[in-house]
Amino acid sequence: MRPSDRPFFTLALALVAALAVRCLAGCQAQQSGVVLVEAASAPLASRTVVPWQGSPRSVVPVTLDMPDKCHRLIAVDTPSGPQLDKERPAWLRDTRKRWARQLEVREMIRATAEVMGADATVAEMLWRKAVYESSGDAQNVHIRSKDVAANASAAAKGRRRASERWRHARVKVYRRHRGELVEAGHHDAWALGRGLYGQVSGLHVHRWGADAPPWVLCDPIVATATVIWSMRAGLDECHGSTLRDAYRRFSSGKCAERTPELEARFDRLARGRVRGLRLDAFDPDLRAELGSDWPEETADRVGLLRAVQRKLAGLE
Repeated sequence: MRPSDRPFFTLALALVAALAVRCLAGCQAQQSGVVLVEAASAPLASRTVVPWQGSPRSVVPVTLDMPDKCHRLIAVDTPSGPQLDKERPAWLRDTRKRWARQLEVREMIRATAEVMGADATVAEMLWRKAVYESSGDAQNVHIRSKDVAANASAAAKGRRRASERWRHARVKVYRRHRGELVEAGHHDAWALGRGLYGQVSGLHVHRWGADAPPWVLCDPIVATATVIWSMRAGLDECHGSTLRDAYRRFSSGKCAERTPELEARFDRLARGRVRGLRLDAFDPDLRAELGSDWPEETADRVGLLRAVQRKLAGLE
Protein backbone atom coordinates (compact mmCIF):
# COMPACT_ATOMS: atom_id res chain seq x y z
CA MET A 1 0.00 0.00 0.00
CA ARG A 2 1.30 3.44 -0.84
CA PRO A 3 1.75 5.80 2.13
CA SER A 4 -0.56 8.30 0.44
CA ASP A 5 -3.38 5.70 0.51
CA ARG A 6 -3.20 4.99 4.25
CA PRO A 7 -5.46 7.87 5.45
CA PHE A 8 -8.18 6.80 3.02
CA PHE A 9 -7.82 3.16 4.09
CA THR A 10 -8.09 4.12 7.77
CA LEU A 11 -11.19 6.19 7.07
CA ALA A 12 -12.78 3.32 5.16
CA LEU A 13 -12.17 0.93 8.05
CA ALA A 14 -13.77 3.39 10.46
CA LEU A 15 -16.84 3.72 8.25
CA VAL A 16 -17.20 -0.05 7.94
CA ALA A 17 -16.97 -0.44 11.72
CA ALA A 18 -19.60 2.24 12.28
CA LEU A 19 -21.95 0.65 9.78
CA ALA A 20 -21.46 -2.74 11.41
CA VAL A 21 -22.41 -1.38 14.84
CA ARG A 22 -25.43 0.37 13.35
CA CYS A 23 -26.49 -2.78 11.52
CA LEU A 24 -26.13 -4.86 14.68
CA ALA A 25 -28.40 -2.52 16.63
CA GLY A 26 -30.88 -2.46 13.75
CA CYS A 27 -30.89 -6.24 13.44
CA GLN A 28 -31.55 -6.61 17.17
CA ALA A 29 -34.40 -4.13 16.90
CA GLN A 30 -35.93 -5.94 13.94
CA GLN A 31 -35.74 -9.30 15.70
CA SER A 32 -37.64 -7.89 18.68
CA GLY A 33 -40.26 -6.20 16.48
CA VAL A 34 -39.41 -2.73 17.80
CA VAL A 35 -38.28 0.13 15.60
CA LEU A 36 -35.56 2.04 17.40
CA VAL A 37 -34.59 5.62 16.74
CA GLU A 38 -31.00 6.72 16.28
CA ALA A 39 -29.47 9.00 18.89
CA ALA A 40 -29.82 12.67 18.02
CA SER A 41 -28.48 15.90 19.38
CA ALA A 42 -31.39 17.93 18.04
CA PRO A 43 -33.61 19.96 20.40
CA LEU A 44 -36.41 18.13 22.18
CA ALA A 45 -39.22 19.48 20.01
CA SER A 46 -37.62 18.30 16.76
CA ARG A 47 -36.52 14.80 17.73
CA THR A 48 -38.27 11.61 16.75
CA VAL A 49 -39.75 9.43 19.49
CA VAL A 50 -41.51 6.08 19.65
CA PRO A 51 -44.90 6.36 21.36
CA TRP A 52 -47.28 3.44 21.55
CA GLN A 53 -49.33 2.57 18.48
CA GLY A 54 -50.86 -0.71 19.68
CA SER A 55 -48.80 -3.67 20.81
CA PRO A 56 -45.50 -2.77 22.51
CA ARG A 57 -43.92 -5.24 20.09
CA SER A 58 -45.10 -3.39 16.99
CA VAL A 59 -44.45 0.34 17.26
CA VAL A 60 -43.50 2.93 14.69
CA PRO A 61 -41.68 6.23 15.23
CA VAL A 62 -43.64 9.49 15.21
CA THR A 63 -42.72 13.04 16.15
CA LEU A 64 -43.10 14.66 19.53
CA ASP A 65 -46.22 16.39 18.21
CA MET A 66 -47.89 12.99 18.79
CA PRO A 67 -50.99 12.93 16.59
CA ASP A 68 -54.26 12.23 18.35
CA LYS A 69 -54.59 8.44 18.79
CA CYS A 70 -57.43 8.63 21.31
CA HIS A 71 -60.83 7.18 20.39
CA ARG A 72 -63.11 9.48 18.42
CA LEU A 73 -65.99 11.25 20.12
CA ILE A 74 -69.51 10.54 18.89
CA ALA A 75 -72.60 12.64 19.62
CA VAL A 76 -75.76 10.66 20.37
CA ASP A 77 -79.31 11.81 21.01
CA THR A 78 -80.89 10.72 24.28
CA PRO A 79 -84.24 11.56 25.94
CA SER A 80 -82.37 14.06 28.12
CA GLY A 81 -80.61 15.67 25.17
CA PRO A 82 -77.40 15.19 23.16
CA GLN A 83 -74.65 13.26 24.95
CA LEU A 84 -71.05 12.43 24.16
CA ASP A 85 -70.19 8.84 23.36
CA LYS A 86 -67.02 7.33 21.88
CA GLU A 87 -65.73 4.60 19.63
CA ARG A 88 -65.01 1.35 21.44
CA PRO A 89 -62.44 -1.13 20.12
CA ALA A 90 -63.70 -4.58 19.20
CA TRP A 91 -61.14 -6.29 21.46
CA LEU A 92 -62.95 -4.95 24.53
CA ARG A 93 -65.85 -7.32 23.77
CA ASP A 94 -63.62 -10.40 23.45
CA THR A 95 -62.46 -11.78 26.80
CA ARG A 96 -59.27 -13.36 25.48
CA LYS A 97 -58.27 -10.39 23.38
CA ARG A 98 -59.04 -8.02 26.24
CA TRP A 99 -56.85 -10.02 28.62
CA ALA A 100 -54.04 -10.17 26.05
CA ARG A 101 -54.18 -6.40 25.62
CA GLN A 102 -54.21 -5.88 29.37
CA LEU A 103 -51.08 -8.01 29.69
CA GLU A 104 -49.37 -5.91 27.02
CA VAL A 105 -50.26 -2.79 28.96
CA ARG A 106 -48.99 -4.40 32.16
CA GLU A 107 -45.63 -4.98 30.46
CA MET A 108 -45.55 -1.35 29.32
CA ILE A 109 -46.33 -0.05 32.82
CA ARG A 110 -43.75 -2.32 34.44
CA ALA A 111 -41.06 -1.19 32.00
CA THR A 112 -41.84 2.50 32.58
CA ALA A 113 -41.87 2.08 36.36
CA GLU A 114 -38.60 0.13 36.33
CA VAL A 115 -36.82 2.68 34.16
CA MET A 116 -37.96 5.47 36.51
CA GLY A 117 -36.85 3.54 39.59
CA ALA A 118 -40.29 2.64 40.98
CA ASP A 119 -40.70 -0.84 42.43
CA ALA A 120 -42.83 -3.76 41.23
CA THR A 121 -45.65 -3.11 43.71
CA VAL A 122 -46.09 0.44 42.44
CA ALA A 123 -46.24 -0.90 38.87
CA GLU A 124 -48.83 -3.49 39.89
CA MET A 125 -50.94 -0.83 41.62
CA LEU A 126 -50.84 1.34 38.50
CA TRP A 127 -51.81 -1.57 36.26
CA ARG A 128 -54.81 -2.37 38.44
CA LYS A 129 -55.76 1.30 38.38
CA ALA A 130 -55.55 1.18 34.56
CA VAL A 131 -57.73 -1.93 34.37
CA TYR A 132 -60.28 -0.38 36.73
CA GLU A 133 -60.42 3.01 34.98
CA SER A 134 -60.18 2.02 31.32
CA SER A 135 -60.11 -1.81 31.07
CA GLY A 136 -56.49 -1.35 30.00
CA ASP A 137 -57.47 0.68 26.94
CA ALA A 138 -54.65 3.20 26.51
CA GLN A 139 -56.61 5.19 23.92
CA ASN A 140 -59.68 5.57 26.07
CA VAL A 141 -61.56 8.86 26.35
CA HIS A 142 -63.62 9.28 29.52
CA ILE A 143 -67.00 10.70 28.58
CA ARG A 144 -69.37 9.95 31.48
CA SER A 145 -71.54 13.00 31.98
CA LYS A 146 -70.19 13.76 35.47
CA ASP A 147 -66.64 13.49 34.16
CA VAL A 148 -67.31 15.90 31.29
CA ALA A 149 -68.85 18.46 33.66
CA ALA A 150 -65.95 18.20 36.12
CA ASN A 151 -63.32 18.29 33.39
CA ALA A 152 -64.69 21.52 31.93
CA SER A 153 -63.61 23.36 35.07
CA ALA A 154 -60.08 21.95 34.70
CA ALA A 155 -59.78 22.91 31.04
CA ALA A 156 -59.00 26.55 31.82
CA LYS A 157 -56.00 25.46 33.91
CA GLY A 158 -54.72 23.37 31.03
CA ARG A 159 -55.03 26.22 28.57
CA ARG A 160 -53.15 28.62 30.86
CA ARG A 161 -50.25 26.18 31.13
CA ALA A 162 -50.20 25.19 27.44
CA SER A 163 -48.12 26.72 24.67
CA GLU A 164 -49.84 29.00 22.19
CA ARG A 165 -50.16 26.34 19.50
CA TRP A 166 -52.16 23.99 21.77
CA ARG A 167 -53.97 26.51 23.95
CA HIS A 168 -57.16 26.44 21.92
CA ALA A 169 -56.97 22.83 20.74
CA ARG A 170 -60.27 21.16 19.94
CA VAL A 171 -61.17 17.66 18.84
CA LYS A 172 -63.76 16.63 16.29
CA VAL A 173 -67.12 15.22 17.30
CA TYR A 174 -68.90 12.85 14.93
CA ARG A 175 -72.43 11.56 14.39
CA ARG A 176 -73.52 8.28 12.90
CA HIS A 177 -75.34 8.79 9.61
CA ARG A 178 -76.36 5.82 7.49
CA GLY A 179 -73.68 3.65 8.98
CA GLU A 180 -70.94 6.24 8.54
CA LEU A 181 -69.35 8.72 10.93
CA VAL A 182 -69.68 12.31 9.76
CA GLU A 183 -68.27 15.42 11.40
CA ALA A 184 -70.81 17.18 13.59
CA GLY A 185 -68.83 19.72 15.60
CA HIS A 186 -65.93 20.10 18.00
CA HIS A 187 -65.22 19.71 21.71
CA ASP A 188 -62.67 21.39 23.97
CA ALA A 189 -59.63 19.10 23.87
CA TRP A 190 -58.60 20.13 27.39
CA ALA A 191 -61.93 19.16 28.94
CA LEU A 192 -61.54 15.40 28.63
CA GLY A 193 -60.09 12.59 30.72
CA ARG A 194 -57.83 10.34 28.68
CA GLY A 195 -55.75 7.23 28.62
CA LEU A 196 -55.15 4.34 30.98
CA TYR A 197 -55.80 6.24 34.19
CA GLY A 198 -58.52 8.68 33.14
CA GLN A 199 -56.20 11.65 33.65
CA VAL A 200 -57.83 15.00 32.92
CA SER A 201 -55.77 16.69 30.23
CA GLY A 202 -56.17 20.10 31.84
CA LEU A 203 -54.59 18.84 35.07
CA HIS A 204 -51.89 16.42 33.95
CA VAL A 205 -50.52 17.22 30.48
CA HIS A 206 -48.36 20.07 31.84
CA ARG A 207 -46.20 17.51 33.64
CA TRP A 208 -45.07 16.18 30.27
CA GLY A 209 -44.41 19.65 28.88
CA ALA A 210 -45.94 23.01 28.10
CA ASP A 211 -45.73 22.24 24.39
CA ALA A 212 -47.47 18.87 24.67
CA PRO A 213 -50.89 18.41 23.01
CA PRO A 214 -53.83 17.48 25.28
CA TRP A 215 -54.14 13.99 23.74
CA VAL A 216 -50.57 12.99 24.66
CA LEU A 217 -52.01 11.05 27.63
CA CYS A 218 -53.26 8.37 25.23
CA ASP A 219 -49.66 7.19 25.07
CA PRO A 220 -49.25 4.72 27.98
CA ILE A 221 -45.58 5.55 28.60
CA VAL A 222 -46.42 9.24 28.87
CA ALA A 223 -49.47 8.52 31.04
CA THR A 224 -47.51 6.28 33.42
CA ALA A 225 -44.57 8.67 33.68
CA THR A 226 -46.86 11.59 34.51
CA VAL A 227 -48.67 9.49 37.15
CA ILE A 228 -45.37 8.60 38.82
CA TRP A 229 -44.31 12.25 38.77
CA SER A 230 -47.69 13.24 40.19
CA MET A 231 -47.42 10.67 42.97
CA ARG A 232 -43.90 11.78 43.86
CA ALA A 233 -45.07 15.38 44.13
CA GLY A 234 -48.17 14.30 46.05
CA LEU A 235 -46.24 12.40 48.69
CA ASP A 236 -43.99 15.42 49.25
CA GLU A 237 -46.97 17.76 49.47
CA CYS A 238 -48.98 15.52 51.78
CA HIS A 239 -46.00 14.29 53.83
CA GLY A 240 -47.14 10.77 52.99
CA SER A 241 -45.18 7.59 52.44
CA THR A 242 -47.51 4.67 51.65
CA LEU A 243 -49.14 3.28 48.54
CA ARG A 244 -52.48 4.41 49.95
CA ASP A 245 -51.18 7.97 50.38
CA ALA A 246 -49.83 8.04 46.83
CA TYR A 247 -53.02 6.63 45.32
CA ARG A 248 -55.28 8.97 47.31
CA ARG A 249 -53.41 12.12 46.31
CA PHE A 250 -53.29 11.17 42.63
CA SER A 251 -56.92 10.02 42.44
CA SER A 252 -58.51 12.91 44.34
CA GLY A 253 -55.99 15.72 44.19
CA LYS A 254 -56.28 16.03 47.97
CA CYS A 255 -54.29 14.84 50.96
CA ALA A 256 -57.27 14.26 53.24
CA GLU A 257 -58.83 10.84 53.62
CA ARG A 258 -61.65 10.28 51.17
CA THR A 259 -65.12 8.89 51.77
CA PRO A 260 -65.31 5.34 53.19
CA GLU A 261 -66.65 4.14 49.82
CA LEU A 262 -63.63 5.49 47.93
CA GLU A 263 -61.16 4.19 50.51
CA ALA A 264 -62.82 0.76 50.28
CA ARG A 265 -62.45 0.88 46.49
CA PHE A 266 -58.69 1.10 46.88
CA ASP A 267 -58.74 -1.73 49.43
CA ARG A 268 -60.53 -3.94 46.87
CA LEU A 269 -57.91 -3.03 44.28
CA ALA A 270 -55.15 -3.96 46.74
CA ARG A 271 -56.86 -7.28 47.47
CA GLY A 272 -56.84 -8.03 43.74
CA ARG A 273 -60.55 -7.62 43.01
CA VAL A 274 -60.57 -5.57 39.82
CA ARG A 275 -63.27 -5.85 37.13
CA GLY A 276 -63.84 -9.53 37.68
CA LEU A 277 -60.13 -10.40 37.98
CA ARG A 278 -58.82 -12.32 40.97
CA LEU A 279 -55.24 -11.24 41.59
CA ASP A 280 -52.72 -11.60 44.40
CA ALA A 281 -53.16 -9.12 47.22
CA PHE A 282 -50.64 -6.48 48.25
CA ASP A 283 -50.48 -4.45 51.45
CA PRO A 284 -51.97 -1.01 50.68
CA ASP A 285 -50.02 0.51 53.55
CA LEU A 286 -46.60 -0.54 52.30
CA ARG A 287 -44.09 2.22 51.67
CA ALA A 288 -44.50 3.60 48.14
CA GLU A 289 -41.13 3.21 46.43
CA LEU A 290 -41.54 5.61 43.53
CA GLY A 291 -37.84 6.00 42.77
CA SER A 292 -36.02 9.17 41.84
CA ASP A 293 -34.73 8.45 38.34
CA TRP A 294 -35.88 10.69 35.49
CA PRO A 295 -37.08 13.56 37.73
CA GLU A 296 -39.94 15.62 36.34
CA GLU A 297 -38.01 18.88 36.48
CA THR A 298 -35.04 17.79 34.36
CA ALA A 299 -35.89 14.55 32.53
CA ASP A 300 -35.31 14.51 28.77
CA ARG A 301 -38.72 13.32 27.57
CA VAL A 302 -37.31 11.84 24.38
CA GLY A 303 -34.65 10.04 26.37
CA LEU A 304 -37.25 8.59 28.72
CA LEU A 305 -39.40 7.28 25.87
CA ARG A 306 -36.37 5.69 24.27
CA ALA A 307 -35.23 4.12 27.53
CA VAL A 308 -38.61 2.45 28.06
CA GLN A 309 -38.75 1.22 24.47
CA ARG A 310 -35.27 -0.25 24.81
CA LYS A 311 -36.37 -1.98 28.01
CA LEU A 312 -39.37 -3.46 26.21
CA ALA A 313 -37.15 -4.58 23.35
CA GLY A 314 -34.83 -6.40 25.76
CA LEU A 315 -31.89 -4.17 24.84
CA GLU A 316 -31.36 -2.96 28.42
